[in-house]
Order: sequence, then structure tokens, then C-alpha cells
Amino acid sequence: MDIRKFKNEDFIISCPGTAIRDITNEVFSQYKITPRVICEINNHISSLKMVASGLGITIVPLSYAEPNPNICYFSAGSGIYWNICAVKKRNYKMAEPDNYLIELVSQYFRNRKRYDCKRIIVV
Repeated sequence: MDIRKFKNEDFIISCPGTAIRDITNEVFSQYKITPRVICEINNHISSLKMVASGLGITIVPLSYAEPNPNICYFSAGSGIYWNICAVKKRNYKMAEPDNYLIELVSQYFRNRKRYDCKRIIVV
């Protein structure tokens, strides 16, 4: 869906200095949109509650898209993403708890559900 359809809507977006805000700014720039921002907030769950109450629309990571009768989701497009990774020192020997944590996080993101509608922009 073309995000320009929402150019006159009220936006609830993340605060400056966050990865999602950088991505959001890039999306707005790509589509030549100057959003009408009514709230900057760094809590995606709160953003979604505001959207469900009818206060505006938001851009959230796909991992936050949960079923809600008052919210519809759509994708801002392919190619908009960021990588989540684990980094260690070159000669660091991973302990079993380290490996377990990485496996839990990997499973969490592999098992996330995906939804497709049209009221929240999901990246």
C-alpha cells in the first residue's frame, strides 16, 4: 500500500535517536511526506493503544503486530527492515547460557505471526 495515502493523517511515532525513528524518517523521505506528528513515544505497545483508540496511525516493527479488532495493519513495503544480531568478542568462548539465550531469541522471532490489513504501517 502506498503510504502517501496517509499523508494527511495524524502520526504517533518513535522519538528521535531510535532505530525505528530512523527507519520511519527514511520512509517519509522516500515518499516525500512531511508527517503531522501528534505524539513522539518510545513504547510501541502504548502507540498501538493510542491507534486502537482512534488517535492516529503509527509505524511499528512487524513483531508488534498483534490481532486487534480496532487496528488494521499493512506493510510499508519490502526492503524496510533492520537486523537483530548477537555479537561477541573474537576469541570469546560462548557458555551454554549464552547459546540458550541466542536460541530463545531466534525462536521468538521465527515464530512471530504476521498480519496484513491497512491502518498501522508495519516495517
